[in-house]
Amino acid sequence: VGREMSVIDPKRPEDLVGASIAELTIFLEAEDARLRADAACAIGDRLRAKELPQLPAQSKAMLRSQLTDRDAFARLEAAITLAEIRDTTATTVLIEMLSRSKTRLDATMALGVMGDRQAVDALLRVMNGFFYAWADRLQAAAALCRLQDEQGAAYLVDRMRKAWRRAERASAMHFIGESRHRDGFAILRAIIEDEQHEMRDVAIRALGLLGDARGIELLERLGDDLPAVMLHDIETSIAQLKQSVKEK
Repeated sequence: VGREMSVIDPKRPEDLVGASIAELTIFLEAEDARLRADAACAIGDRLRAKELPQLPAQSKAMLRSQLTDRDAFARLEAAITLAEIRDTTATTVLIEMLSRSKTRLDATMALGVMGDRQAVDALLRVMNGFFYAWADRLQAAAALCRLQDEQGAAYLVDRMRKAWRRAERASAMHFIGESRHRDGFAILRAIIEDEQHEMRDVAIRALGLLGDARGIELLERLGDDLPAVMLHDIETSIAQLKQSVKEK
């Protein structure tokens, strides 16, 4: 759930893991840019883990202020955290970060979470960019899929079926689940029901991310006569799906 902070020095008094939201908000004004970035990251982790039901107004205001920070990573972490509450004031910063190789993946993922269609054109440029790494292009397609963009959804299916790298095919399948692809259940069911499919295990794990309640019955029908690792994947995915149903 959590994202890796840029630096945590246990010798420093600022223990961000145990810090309160009020303390983290104060750290957003720290002189050290790394600490500002880490404080924003820590707040985002609390939101993702649902440990923080609502972002306090002061914290939100400070994060918005950090969008103009002189340090790029401090700006990025603030934007990623604001994306968790769908605050579109961060969209421009995240789009800016798509041009930097070190920040592209995190920014792309955050744009998918944000859900702001203002980012569609920028994400399409990454997805269709010949010179971008395949992982960057897939992540952009996943973000687009989350934004209900047909081109992004089609790209994921195409790479799942045609990419020559197994890692790329597996990643595309993962993103079909994670991005809640509109045809995800049918796509993953066909693979899961094929006992000879080389990536049946990947499809089982992706189904757990899809959030479609129909996946529970499908997985429960698979039985117990399977490898222990696959049985563990099935159990995990069923638990994820039940949690998704509960949260709807």
